[in-house]
Amino acid sequence: MEQALRYDQPLADALSGLFERALSLYLPEGKPARGCFLVGTAGTEAVADAAVRAKLGAALRGIDRAFEARMRHAQQQGELDAAADPALLARVATGVLHTLAVRARAGDARASLQATADAVVGLICANKPAKTRRRR
Repeated sequence: MEQALRYDQPLADALSGLFERALSLYLPEGKPARGCFLVGTAGTEAVADAAVRAKLGAALRGIDRAFEARMRHAQQQGELDAAADPALLARVATGVLHTLAVRARAGDARASLQATADAVVGLICANKPAKTRRRR
């Protein structure tokens, strides 16, 4: 995660690159969709197995931390608004990563999954405080 979320490029490029790498893993060329073991299998097994649940939780927290660190860096560089919540944005990015894995396994087209990834990159990187409207 940390290697994929490159710090030497703008946040949008780093996120896009990470999601592209994930899609390449989830949808290998010429092979059936793989999805993600963590999401697809460990998520199911965690219900009945405390050890799997602990490892799943640790892995998810690690993914969140990697995204959050990258979001904080982007915030320090002025790429994200100072009022943005890097921890919350990280959870959104993690959630989309999981959605891509599940939908890949479910048979969604790569173009649809890429559009989802592109949309979340746009949402995260356009994170600005909402303008307040005055009521009359």
